[in-house]
Amino acid sequence: MRTGKLLAFQRLSLCSKTSTDVFPLTFLSTPNSIAYLSIVPSPVFYYGDLYRRAMIHSMKRKVAAVHTLKQARAYILQVGICGIFSDAGVGMPNLWEVVDLPDRQPGEKGWGQKIIAIWRWKNELPAIYPAEIFYGKIPAGRAVLMSMDYLRIEHYSKHHRPLRECSSLAQKIYERLKLDPLTTGSLREELNMTQRPERNRFERALQELQITLNIARRNSLEDENDTWVLFSDQYLDVVHAGELSHRDHELTSDRHRSL
Repeated sequence: MRTGKLLAFQRLSLCSKTSTDVFPLTFLSTPNSIAYLSIVPSPVFYYGDLYRRAMIHSMKRKVAAVHTLKQARAYILQVGICGIFSDAGVGMPNLWEVVDLPDRQPGEKGWGQKIIAIWRWKNELPAIYPAEIFYGKIPAGRAVLMSMDYLRIEHYSKHHRPLRECSSLAQKIYERLKLDPLTTGSLREELNMTQRPERNRFERALQELQITLNIARRNSLEDENDTWVLFSDQYLDVVHAGELSHRDHELTSDRHRSL
């Protein structure tokens, strides 16, 4: 391995192949070890291109069928980001396609094992593995699960928008959440937006705050309903990493302009 590559990976840890809490970058190896990207809250924005290459490599690997919560976790860490149900969008991996559990059978009441498992896992995964998995919304409002490394390196810098660029209603919801976390229903009632068309405006503003990474769903197994918190309260390390990346980008741009 050339010295330049070693320097580029100074924030990556070399771990044994038996490690269970790391994500393998199998495109880069030494005779006795494989380079792994540790699942830790430290920013790694500097290595976005290398991470993207590793992610493409990982997504090309054959994916085993998913039967359990732990296997769903491993799948998300492998692909980086995935939709939850079959409407995830063209070209995006989604949990529905890899979960191998029975659909609802003829005459069976309820949703069936597959839908029930996926619905439960979308809440449990970020709550049980908050340092590894994030639940959020992408443009067009689709719900996704992604690894925290993907969030830090790839997603946050592309999709975060300052609150001042959001709609006035979104800003109003954000200001209310600064006081304490609230469920969707409680927020809607406090703002007197329970009836259409106000209810539709409220849903759009709540979705806008999720897409722009200003609020996030609270990671708690005790919450029966979606409960919202400020993104910065739950993911302060991601915000700090994004600010650092933005400053570095501006410094690089200034140097290029001065040449």
